[in-house]
Amino acid sequence: DGRPPANEDGTANETLYDQVVRLRQLMSILETQYSGDEIVLVFPDGGSPALLSCLIAGIPLNKCHALNFAPGEIRFNVNMENSLKLLDEKISSPEYNDAVTMGNEQLVALRTAPVEEEEKKFVDPSPSATAETVAIKPSKQSELAKALAADGQKEIPGSPDFFSFGALGAAGS
Repeated sequence: DGRPPANEDGTANETLYDQVVRLRQLMSILETQYSGDEIVLVFPDGGSPALLSCLIAGIPLNKCHALNFAPGEIRFNVNMENSLKLLDEKISSPEYNDAVTMGNEQLVALRTAPVEEEEKKFVDPSPSATAETVAIKPSKQSELAKALAADGQKEIPGSPDFFSFGALGAAGS
């Protein structure tokens, strides 16, 4: 269903669409209950506030990674104008260009790596699973890479390009 694999550390395995829906619902509630007030939002990662900044400013979601928050970063007055200005600053920075270059090199290396024929084991994360419940599934990443290569594509059409996530909040007015 396009979800990232489940994690043992409690990290949600949501799709980008799931996050967009949740953030829109949050903003609707905040607008209804706290219209005119200043609001402080604190996030456990850097990707969610970056996504919210994109939604506020109308920035295409494939640029969301450029607005990721660093661990402990705080931004004030997150609005359309400030988000667009920050996007321009980030995209033109040497650090951003270095990160994109490194990410592209790693992606090429991953896509050209030999495909392992072994199937990977995973533990069923559902509450009803026992420690003995282990299922075998093939690597979905390998299957996707093969399918894209067969179609002559280098990436999933319309997919966002994300890098690692940071941590902590956004403030809006």
